[in-house]
Amino acid sequence: MGNIKWRFVDVSLNFLYANGVVNVNYIGPSRYWNKYIKDRFGEKTEAAIVEKNCAKYLKEWCDYYSRPEVYKSYPLDRINMFNVLNDIHRVFYGTELDADKY
Repeated sequence: MGNIKWRFVDVSLNFLYANGVVNVNYIGPSRYWNKYIKDRFGEKTEAAIVEKNCAKYLKEWCDYYSRPEVYKSYPLDRINMFNVLNDIHRVFYGTELDADKY
C-alpha cells in the first residue's frame, strides 16, 4: 500500500453550510479539480456542469434544512440562516416556512 501514488483533489463546491458527512454536499469541478485535469491530462473541464447542478443542489439543501429537527442542529447563526432558507424555499415552492417551527 505504501507504493500507491495518490493525489487528493478538493472537489467541494459548497457555498451553503455542509459538514461533509451527513447532509447535502455539492461536489463538482472546483478550481483545484480543473487545475488537476489540465495539468494531468492537458484538458479543460466542462464549466456548464456547475450551472446545470446548482439548482438541484439548492433544492436538496432546502429540502434537508426545511426539516425543523435538522434545522435545529444547524451550528451557525440560525436567525440569519432562516432568512436564507426561507428565501430558497419561497423560490422553489412559492410558500413561506413557519418561523415558529424553527
